[in-house]
Amino acid sequence: MVYCKINLENNVNAVYKPGDRLKGTIELFLQQPIKIRGFYFVLLGRAKCHWTEGRDHFKGENFYLNSKTYLFGGPNAEAREVDKGTHRFGFSRELPSLIPGSFESPIGYIKYHIEAFLDVPSDINEKFLSPFKVVRNDNLNNDPSLSREETKWFELSCVGSEPLLIDLSLPQSGYIPGEEITLTVKIDNQSNYLMTRCILYLKKIIKYKSDRKTKKIEILLTSKESSKGVPPKSSVELIESVIVPEGVEFSNSKYCDVIQISYLLTFEVISPSVSGDIKITFPLTIGAIPLAIGTFQPLRTRHSQPSVPRLATIQRNNQNSVAAANRYEDPPPSFEEAIRNCPRSSAPLYYEEDFS
Repeated sequence: MVYCKINLENNVNAVYKPGDRLKGTIELFLQQPIKIRGFYFVLLGRAKCHWTEGRDHFKGENFYLNSKTYLFGGPNAEAREVDKGTHRFGFSRELPSLIPGSFESPIGYIKYHIEAFLDVPSDINEKFLSPFKVVRNDNLNNDPSLSREETKWFELSCVGSEPLLIDLSLPQSGYIPGEEITLTVKIDNQSNYLMTRCILYLKKIIKYKSDRKTKKIEILLTSKESSKGVPPKSSVELIESVIVPEGVEFSNSKYCDVIQISYLLTFEVISPSVSGDIKITFPLTIGAIPLAIGTFQPLRTRHSQPSVPRLATIQRNNQNSVAAANRYEDPPPSFEEAIRNCPRSSAPLYYEEDFS
């Protein structure tokens, strides 16, 4: 009987961050002497997706780790008899800094593992697998654009009346799980129509990419509906907020081209008298270490139909600005604190779309 045990050093939970050193021992137990041509381990990290549409299959795959190291013998070595007992081999490998974090869903996954192979000349080769998890510890402060206040202006021309004007302000576009997202909205309803409801919601966008097609799935994470409507010929200012759920995966579009995870904040105004969607979106980045807000110039985007005079820029009050600038007086969390709630995929599916 042959048995193998892979031991990861000083890491009971088998969770690593990019750039960590993967160290440990591989123990080979033999109940009797056997001839062995080689004994090696493979370090494998792979992103893979697969789905079907009718008879068509769509697959995407990319390797982020794929190394093979011999601990005994070699690929063309002669078989040598190895005594019974326990044989221990040490290993040490540094993980690349740009690999994506682990992820798993019914359509695809990003997985990592160490696999030990015993190459014997006469029997079926034995293999032994030990998975491990990679969680990125991305510091949002490394991207200055995420600290910039972003404002958007939306204009909807209404038939037979004056337009609907919406001014929105988001203090930043980078957040961590558990953090509150606050959006300031000013609505100037110059039209003759009632705006009945306003909804703020956060969605996770997952794109699975094959060589022929991309499948997009949107997952609703959280939403909040305002109790205030906007009557005709009136204005209202709203401060709406939602919280990034604990345990969501971090944004990974920079690191994985097969499975890409991103986030979208959407503000929607609903009116039974107006056809079409009134939606304004803000792409967000979710990371591990929160922003320490500095002073950046706002990034303003305009969404409009036929032109009308522009609303004045919303003036944020001093109290809110000071609070935003000083809300992270404590040092950023350690990697262990940042990953305490391991990313998981547990939210219900909200919307699914295929596109070429």
